[in-house]
Amino acid sequence: MVNKQEPLPIKSSSSQYAILFPGSTMDPDLSKHFLLDKNHNEHHIFYTDFGLHNHFTHHYLAAYSLGASKERLQFIYDLHATTLNRPRPDSVGVLTLENYRNELGNRRAYTSFLEFFKQEIKKHGTTNAMCKWVFLDDNMMARFLGGALHPLIHLGYAVEFDLPNLAAEGLAMAACENDEVLPFLPVSQQQNVADDEEPHSNGILSAEAIISKVQNDPGLDNIVTFGGKNMNTGVFTDENVRSIIREYAQLKHFLYLFFKDPQASLRELFIQSMLLYSTTGIRGQQTKFDFFILHGLTSLHAAHTLMPYLTSAQAEKLLRSHLAVMLIWYMRCGRPRLQFESLKNYKSLNNNHDGESNPWFDVINRAIRAQESHCIKVIRALALGQVIYRDAFKEEDGDLWLKAAQATLNAAGISPEAQVCWNYAGVGFKETWE
Repeated sequence: MVNKQEPLPIKSSSSQYAILFPGSTMDPDLSKHFLLDKNHNEHHIFYTDFGLHNHFTHHYLAAYSLGASKERLQFIYDLHATTLNRPRPDSVGVLTLENYRNELGNRRAYTSFLEFFKQEIKKHGTTNAMCKWVFLDDNMMARFLGGALHPLIHLGYAVEFDLPNLAAEGLAMAACENDEVLPFLPVSQQQNVADDEEPHSNGILSAEAIISKVQNDPGLDNIVTFGGKNMNTGVFTDENVRSIIREYAQLKHFLYLFFKDPQASLRELFIQSMLLYSTTGIRGQQTKFDFFILHGLTSLHAAHTLMPYLTSAQAEKLLRSHLAVMLIWYMRCGRPRLQFESLKNYKSLNNNHDGESNPWFDVINRAIRAQESHCIKVIRALALGQVIYRDAFKEEDGDLWLKAAQATLNAAGISPEAQVCWNYAGVGFKETWE
């Protein structure tokens, strides 16, 4: 028997992959990058009272990894200047293990949490501090996946690029988020799973099947409506929605895959998040990609980075909880049908591929030039997926990862304004496409 409380570390060759292109003229030692330090020391992680997040480091590191020049990285900093005009708040006092709970969910305590977690990282190291705090029985997982998954994304960049101060920012961000997703999260599985235990073939539900069940569940009808105020409140406050989503993420016959092979679970969720993002956002040559669904894809890029440092039980908790949050955002955008043929048949409007060179080179160059910060993050996630999971689709379907990237650039590589690039109205509503 394998005890769920003493799981084995995950080991997988896929964990070695990161996206890093040649071409950058910056120092390879990121600890010497002045603009990262300037952002860390001077600017708030929340640039509005409503909790909108400072995206500069995501944009900067994504562009750096794709080979952006020193001049382009400076341009990115200048581009974010309008959201970097809010200084870090004054300290609310020194936080300790005895009193930090008093400030959880308080964005005004960001500076105090930042100093607290910098000391934790100094004491334990980045990944050990991450494992200690993210999986603490203190609602931290809900906060870590709150704020449209931004703390997870932030910590993914911190670990990928080995930036302890960035990790402290991510943990402080999480501590300042609310825990509104907590009622949706599945209870951690406690039962043992035998080494030779095999699920019945009719008892396995894939992530794709769970999404389909949510899409067709009559208990979720009319919870959200196009243009209605209930797009957020209807999902987050309806107890029936909470219990249904929690139940789907808790399904015991899904436990087997999560625990027995966490990397296989990550693979399935990564592929499904790519399809959920891309196949719901294309109708013919028209593209409207959901702003919230895209965070499911980019946050799984972060999960891929963190997985090698997690135990099997921690990986199960993270991935199950991530699935639950993805179902929340799927509900919010109107439970759209996944239209695989729309992605398969998509033709890029700006395809400069000559049939011999690598078409991804054009994608990467366009991503570096894109000004909206989420666009390049989506491209990096799709590029990573193509490297690791390109065997997920039939050869005759073409490179669907590439098609998704090209469609993303055609939709979101055109403006610095998020409201122009992404859809907020809900891609599952027919009115969105009329």
